[in-house]
Amino acid sequence: MRRPIQSYLIFGVVLLISISGLNRLSFATDVLEILPDGIPEVEALQVFREYFDDDHRVILLLKHDDEIFEEDVAELADHLKRSLPEARIQYQTRFDDDPESFAKSLARLWADSDPIQVERFTNRLRDPAELQALLVEAKDKIALSLDQGEATMAAYDPLGFLTHPTMTQLQGNSFDYQSDDGRFWLLMIANTDLGLEYREHAKWVNQIRESANNWKSEGFTYTLTGGPVFSSEIGSGMEKDMSGTIAMTSVIVGILFLLTQRSFVQLLVLGAILGVVFLITLGLAGWVYGTLNLVSVGFAAILLGLVIDYGVVIARESSSGQSPASLRREMAPGILWAALTTAVVFGILMLSTFKGVQQLGGVVLMGLVVGAVICLWLMPLALQRFPRKQPCQLLRPPFPGVRLALAFLLILLIGSAGVFVSLGQPEIEFDVSMVEPEVSEAAQTLEIMQNQFPAFSRRNLSLVAKGETVNEVRGSLKVAEAKINQLKEAGLITRSEWPVEVLPDRDARKTNAEVWNEISLSSQVILTQMERAGFNEKGRALDSLVL
Repeated sequence: MRRPIQSYLIFGVVLLISISGLNRLSFATDVLEILPDGIPEVEALQVFREYFDDDHRVILLLKHDDEIFEEDVAELADHLKRSLPEARIQYQTRFDDDPESFAKSLARLWADSDPIQVERFTNRLRDPAELQALLVEAKDKIALSLDQGEATMAAYDPLGFLTHPTMTQLQGNSFDYQSDDGRFWLLMIANTDLGLEYREHAKWVNQIRESANNWKSEGFTYTLTGGPVFSSEIGSGMEKDMSGTIAMTSVIVGILFLLTQRSFVQLLVLGAILGVVFLITLGLAGWVYGTLNLVSVGFAAILLGLVIDYGVVIARESSSGQSPASLRREMAPGILWAALTTAVVFGILMLSTFKGVQQLGGVVLMGLVVGAVICLWLMPLALQRFPRKQPCQLLRPPFPGVRLALAFLLILLIGSAGVFVSLGQPEIEFDVSMVEPEVSEAAQTLEIMQNQFPAFSRRNLSLVAKGETVNEVRGSLKVAEAKINQLKEAGLITRSEWPVEVLPDRDARKTNAEVWNEISLSSQVILTQMERAGFNEKGRALDSLVL
């Protein structure tokens, strides 16, 4: 009695550990989680998403058969803000949406600029005659310029802060919240309190959807995309895949088991054993990995199909009246060697460079070992209480003769060779859409944005420079800038935005500090002269914030 008690105690401890590990387990819905480490493209995308792109932002694409006006979008934004107070909604340029923040960035840009350039620019602000000439020049641009963009800049920035080389380079970057035909408009919905769990993302997306559905406006429709939308779609798809795969495989295996073993009780026992195996395997995965990625969730079907064999073999080989210990001694070598060889095969997958494949191999390996041990321990106990019945053979297997089998094999080989010769070898698909759900609102919306908004076009390419210091980053940027210019000359690139001047420059800021302090002290005089020149409060707003 002492040994069974020890076995049950050990089993109880393992279950407790597994349950605690299961509480730590989560699903990783990020596509980057399945890609190898150390690849520059993957690393650049991770850096870009962390520091430059708000991956927790939901994008609402508003649609209408006719042109959409800003007043309609503003009405929808106000409605969303009232029902979602934690949301920050942006549907217009940063200058229009948050002029103070835009002015601060512009002021910092000038503070870190080349001192010679700053001296040349500020000379026109310090000298009253030069300032007057500058304002006259701005009024002429407003009245006479054929370039609408130039006229608009002069109206909102008479002093010319927007003429900084970096701002000039960024002008016309093709980012607009409204499509060229006016029938689509983007609303960016951010929530800084949003966590990383996909269930939380799904809840947030549903709140946005419910609020948008309650906005009553004729003719408008919308779809959603963005990080949280993709995360909720992929996460719910992973749950559906796991539950659906387990359910379908269990039904098929159960029917086959009943047809051969004719014991419903043994089927229930085997089902309970599989449940325990899954519980312990997922618990161990929770302790070892913490998260299951898009690839490793497929372990369920693999594990179910393999572990069920152990139980069926033990049941078929058992004899009436045979003790559990005797049955274990008889079956242990074959079951353990089968589990070991299969586990080694899946264990080799852990050497893969792809993290998704690594995790799949590790989870299946753990599941095979756990399945073999649990089946050898519990199945003999169950068979002692519920002995097996004589297996039922419904049909004689139609095994072909040797000649027929060889002929069939020859036909398959010739057919396969013909397919390779005519169609070539199978192509490898590298499209990210492979990991997207079959029907994805987020993917379909993103595709529309890529076609309607140039800033989201597939033809765009982002480059990311890294460094331990700002000077290292600046050096990398200059090297990249030279290569980009070479590609432009070769005709491979039509346009680029590579503003090296946007980086902070402490030495330049220190040199420029005295000059800008002088300008700041005389800001009221400058603004007064602008007012006398005929520029109203709206025309002076940006320059006032910068000064």
